[in-house]
Amino acid sequence: MKKISATIFTLLLIGFCFTGCKKDKEERTNYFQVGDKVYDITHGDLEYYGTSDVNYDVGLNLLTAGITLDENGYWENAGTGIWFEFISSANDGLPTGKYIFDEADPAFSIYDWEYCTEWTVNYATNVWFNVVSGTVDIKRTGNNYVINITGKDEDDNIVKGNFSGTFEMYDFSSTKGRESSHK
Repeated sequence: MKKISATIFTLLLIGFCFTGCKKDKEERTNYFQVGDKVYDITHGDLEYYGTSDVNYDVGLNLLTAGITLDENGYWENAGTGIWFEFISSANDGLPTGKYIFDEADPAFSIYDWEYCTEWTVNYATNVWFNVVSGTVDIKRTGNNYVINITGKDEDDNIVKGNFSGTFEMYDFSSTKGRESSHK
């Protein structure tokens, strides 16, 4: 009986050591993924376009390190960029909530969503992909945002990602309407 107890104890101890030593899967942060291709997001900005019925039209850009912003919020250099146009209930950014792709213009909806994996300052050569369905979960605390995105593009690719950080907001309400700094 002692041999059986010792054997069971030894097996349990070995099992505990292997599960205790198993490395937890690390969660990826600040990225954008299309299918199997992953892009590291380093920064972004918000764009205020003005009112949309009784709500506000706010753009969000998530960018890789290669793209910089000039003093007016226009994209410079080259890299990967993701652009969202939201209908927001606030004119100073995006409140906490789940934004759903819906062109009906209610607050907490995504009006437009596109990405360009090889963006350059030569606008004529850029290829944009439209995201046709999805959600963006936003948690805002002051100027800090935690953003989680999930969707599907026009070629049926799964697009997903997340970003945590702060954004500067640029006012395009008098100059652009429903256009973004990348067009």
